Order: sequence, then C-alpha cells, then structure tokens
Amino acid sequence: MTGPAGDRDLAELDAALRELAAETAQPAPPAGLGRRVMERVDALAAHDRWAVLPGPGGATAVAVGVVAVLARRAVRAVPGAADAAVVVRPVDDGPAVLLEVALTAHPGVPLPDLARRVRAALVAAVAAQTGLTAARVDVHVQDIAV
Repeated sequence: MTGPAGDRDLAELDAALRELAAETAQPAPPAGLGRRVMERVDALAAHDRWAVLPGPGGATAVAVGVVAVLARRAVRAVPGAADAAVVVRPVDDGPAVLLEVALTAHPGVPLPDLARRVRAALVAAVAAQTGLTAARVDVHVQDIAV
C-alpha cells in the first residue's frame, strides 16, 4: 500500500518491531522445573493406582494420590519445610507405600536434620491417616525458599 495510509501502517509496524526488539529476553526457567511439573502430573494421574489394606471384613483401597496429598500436608507442617512434591508408589507385597519427596526448605535450616524430621513426620502421618506403612521415604532437597 502506498500513500499516507501505507506510510502510517509501515510506521506502526516498524514501531511494534522496534518495541519487540527492545524487550529483554526472559530468564531461563528454574533448574528442575520440568521434572517437578512432571512429578505433579504423575501424582495427579496416580489415582488409578491404589494401596490396599486387607481387613477382616474386606479390603480398603486408598488412591496413591490421596496418600500424596496427606503426605504433602504433613511435610508442610514440619518446621523448616516450605513445600514439597510427593510421589507415592504402592508396594506389591503388603499394605505399604514408597514415598519420594522433592522438598523445598526454608533458608538457614540444617538440611540433614530437616530430612530426618520430614521422614519421621511422613511415616507417622501415613500410618495414622491411612493405616499404610511407609516402607521407604526418600527425601530430595531440591530448593531453598526465598
């Protein structure tokens, strides 16, 4: 297009392109973000897996996603723990689960002590709230809250 209208359109396009070019690039996403997102997707998709408690009148099945929610709440109640993603896997040979915790800690907290307290809190909470045994609790400190 030529003439005043075409010049105006070109000027607007040129201004928009210069504005885009002047924007600074966005920083890279935090390390491990993709893995953390996939852990949460896996936990949400886990509702088709169940931990089973046999009983005298029948079995009680608890979705591993329910165990993950209870475990995450238990972790957040531990002083020094900011947040966590929890992956739960049922154990085939008994009423037990394996827990993998991706932990975000508050700054200044001794991490080995925090991991020990998180582990103890999870073992107790899972047993008290579901009747399941936490056969193993792996704690991975993945971040420090800011």
